[in-house]
Amino acid sequence: MRYARCDVCNTIIDAVALADWEYGISEEPPEYPCRRKIDINVGDSTIHESAMCCSPECVAKFQDSIIKKYNLDNVPRYDTEIVPQKTAESVVCEICRNTTSAATLTILKAGDIREEVLCCSVECQKKARARFVEKHGLQEAKEVTADRRTVLTQIIANYTDLPVDTVKKNLENGVHLIKQEWLDANPQTSEEKIHFYKTCKNYMYDLGFWHTCTQHELEDNFVTRAVVESGNRKVLEYGCGIGDNAILLASQGIEVVAADLGSYTLDFCKFRIKVHGLEDKITVVPIDEPFSDFKTGKEWLAQQKFDAITCFDVLEHLGSHEEIRETIMWFKSIAKRVYGNVSLDKGAYHPMHIGANKALEEWIANQLDPLVADPVSNQ
Repeated sequence: MRYARCDVCNTIIDAVALADWEYGISEEPPEYPCRRKIDINVGDSTIHESAMCCSPECVAKFQDSIIKKYNLDNVPRYDTEIVPQKTAESVVCEICRNTTSAATLTILKAGDIREEVLCCSVECQKKARARFVEKHGLQEAKEVTADRRTVLTQIIANYTDLPVDTVKKNLENGVHLIKQEWLDANPQTSEEKIHFYKTCKNYMYDLGFWHTCTQHELEDNFVTRAVVESGNRKVLEYGCGIGDNAILLASQGIEVVAADLGSYTLDFCKFRIKVHGLEDKITVVPIDEPFSDFKTGKEWLAQQKFDAITCFDVLEHLGSHEEIRETIMWFKSIAKRVYGNVSLDKGAYHPMHIGANKALEEWIANQLDPLVADPVSNQ
């Protein structure tokens, strides 16, 4: 994401230096813009607040707003820090609040109830389970301690008939594999680019690694929570890829339509949805192929009405700036709210992106609805 919005003053800011640090391209974080986090102890629970800030003045205003919101005497400086997003060393266990490099995403289930907790140890997993049982008045809960990447690796292995070790290596090298596949194909026209996305075999690895990085898991969880808490009941996940956000939303009771080009990647998405047992909650639509009684899935989508559309890291793959603008305006014609982001810059690893354009990215940011969610409590 080259451009972002300051959560305090609402100014569009150049966040490329922060993004370079978060994704490991540079070793030192910039002083500004920065992500600031404040932990507030309330009784036996901890509430987390964070904000993107563009200046020291906005950091001060953010801290003042927290003091006022929670009726605090002050915000101790040691409770306010840059939220590091680059490595697993920055991840905080949601149970003991210790910083850890060995976090496991623990999934807790009981009937239709499902929660995910980031834990640093077996002991914290046990505490998370006990808290889950007590919170929901349960006799027991099924605990699945396999992290998302482990689960995804096995699903891909089953789908492709490849050895698990091969799938692991492919996931780790996904960004390089899809880059090389693009360079080898060298698509030039819109038709050639569409053909590439319909037939490429390595996109699942690139997306799989991206969505199972710890920080991106947390971001996906935040998006899901924000969409649910905003009262959305029917959501179109446009450019669904391998289905990560669609699966998370459906697991929270949302009626989901997952749409993308009819492709090898979308076929895997369907397979994955079936494995997760969510076929009755997610409708998969190929936007460029016949669907229902319509010539294309996109024509069917145009007849629907959605509470919200989610479209993350998709628009940069379209063929022109005008197509991006038209797509967003089309979104607004069929949905009350549109959530998403865009990263037009090609950078070192994404030759398939359309290319950075500040004016267009600012226009897109102004069209999208803000994602807002209540603070997470560890009570």
